[in-house]
Amino acid sequence: MRVIGSLEQAVTRVFSLAMAALVGIALAPTLAAAATDAAKPALTVVIEGGAILAQRSVGVHVWVENPMDEPITSVRLALAAPDDLFLQWWSSDIKDWCPHLLREGDPCPAQDGGVELAKNLSPHDALQSPHALRITAKDSVEEEDVNVAFVLTYATNGPAGARTGIVVAEKSLSVGLIGTETVAGVSLRLTFLFIPGAVMLMLLKAFKIPVVDSLDATNGAIITIMLSSGLSLLVSWLAARGWAPGLKPEVGVSLVMLGEVTGLAALIAVLAICGRGWQMKRRKAAVAAATVGDNDPLEVMLEKALKSAQGNFDPVIVTRRDATYVGAAAARTSSGGVVVMGWYELNTKDAELRTKLQSLLDAKDYVGALRMALEGGGALAPSDLVQERQADGSFRAISTINPLRIPAKDRPEVTRTAGQGVQESPLVLSDL
Repeated sequence: MRVIGSLEQAVTRVFSLAMAALVGIALAPTLAAAATDAAKPALTVVIEGGAILAQRSVGVHVWVENPMDEPITSVRLALAAPDDLFLQWWSSDIKDWCPHLLREGDPCPAQDGGVELAKNLSPHDALQSPHALRITAKDSVEEEDVNVAFVLTYATNGPAGARTGIVVAEKSLSVGLIGTETVAGVSLRLTFLFIPGAVMLMLLKAFKIPVVDSLDATNGAIITIMLSSGLSLLVSWLAARGWAPGLKPEVGVSLVMLGEVTGLAALIAVLAICGRGWQMKRRKAAVAAATVGDNDPLEVMLEKALKSAQGNFDPVIVTRRDATYVGAAAARTSSGGVVVMGWYELNTKDAELRTKLQSLLDAKDYVGALRMALEGGGALAPSDLVQERQADGSFRAISTINPLRIPAKDRPEVTRTAGQGVQESPLVLSDL
């Protein structure tokens, strides 16, 4: 009985060893693969959003773990994606990572070899990317769902010799032109394409800005959408390049982005309103400077009439209810009427002053010549009086040498003409 029991135990032991060997052989590939996986760094990638828009960017967080017993070097990260997507990072240490940049916080474009995450990573150590990594889309993208691959490359130099390796992490990303965010189930896209432009047009219309004030409903709606779209592109362009510190690169059409674009629209409208106000103020000042007052002397009236010509020094024709006059120049009066000036000459015996005056007169700078003559001791005298049209169509000088004032009640109208048989230049030099 003992012999039989010993034989059974021996057979059982041999069978157990054989089964263990068979299991070992069967599991050898799996164990080998597990050993191989354990000998590679672990790469973890998290994208802040599942969508990216044209001219926008999304944040990327990267962790790398070295489970091996030897250090790894030249740890770099590259992006395998369509041509309209690329990897960027914002570094806090410009000198080390972006030596060609001048300002801290500017984006640093990834080189062909990707982003260097670390020069060395110790055994059984881990790191989080020291940069603010982002995937950025170009100005023009295609609407599509893509798989992007983050490729980690590294090098080792252990007992088995120098070698390089890669680890790939694949992520899904939607690429598009506009976002799909909603508030209470209502898409922001429609409001986004309307509100910024509508705010701008309402402000411009409220202050009677020309062109905008005359828009009808159809044209106003078209321009509203065009303004909203254009401002959105501008905000995206500024934010993507980090040129506007207050603007954050957002994913999709969000309330934050809507506020940014609407604020920019309001700012542009306010600047346009201020510019229009400044222009109107200057125009009003120019009109006041060319308006003749009740007590202005002859020299001042002539200077204002010459300014009113705005470079056109052809004789003026002034019509009233029952008469027509021809003069050298005309200006509006503060009471709403018109003063008609005759032709004048500048008198001086100073040869040097005459030379300077003639030069100004030849250049048709009559205001400058008038001022120079009076400041240099010259005199102003009539050379030809205002002409009145007769019944037969001819013209006759009126009797007074003073400028002719036509009141507003006569509704005077001023036009210009040439070839009326009178002196063409409003000012000439007198003959010595």
